[in-house]
Amino acid sequence: MSGQASSESSFKIPRDKDDDYRESVADARRRFVTERTGAELDHVAKYSIDPSILPGNVENFFGVAQVPIGLAGPLLIVGEHAIGSFYIPLATTEGTLVASYSRGMRLLSECGGVKTTVVEQYMQRSPVFIWDDALKARDFGKWVDEHFTEIKVAAIPVSAFYREARESGIVRFCFAKKDETLALALERLARI
Repeated sequence: MSGQASSESSFKIPRDKDDDYRESVADARRRFVTERTGAELDHVAKYSIDPSILPGNVENFFGVAQVPIGLAGPLLIVGEHAIGSFYIPLATTEGTLVASYSRGMRLLSECGGVKTTVVEQYMQRSPVFIWDDALKARDFGKWVDEHFTEIKVAAIPVSAFYREARESGIVRFCFAKKDETLALALERLARI
């Protein structure tokens, strides 16, 4: 970030502990960015959503980005909670993506549709770890292997489709959203 700050408080993103999603707070954040970077944020300040619906979805809200949206489908869904043909909006700037998805959806629909269900509800995070060199990355991988039991229990239970980090090289954290599942995880942690 360019520019010099005269005090520690000038580095802090504007917040309002009473109502952090008011337009005046979003405007203060846009000014904060403009003062530090010179970037004009006229377009992100124009939106049709009500920021009061955003708590729990985004922090430090200051606007929205416009992304082209294409319509793919229809896709035949044969599920427990949804049955029928559905059109799927896809936000992308990747050329041919919507057309490719539409072709795949047509093929799936012609084969009888997609049978689907909800197995469990999880919040999943797959962080990216960046290291200065391959040796440090390898050492981190070894550390994950050595501490896998503790890591797995802290982020369990995982879905039936989870692959261990050793197999895929991907560290994926799955956090349960149901109280009874969290209670089970705490019981397992207590036994370690």
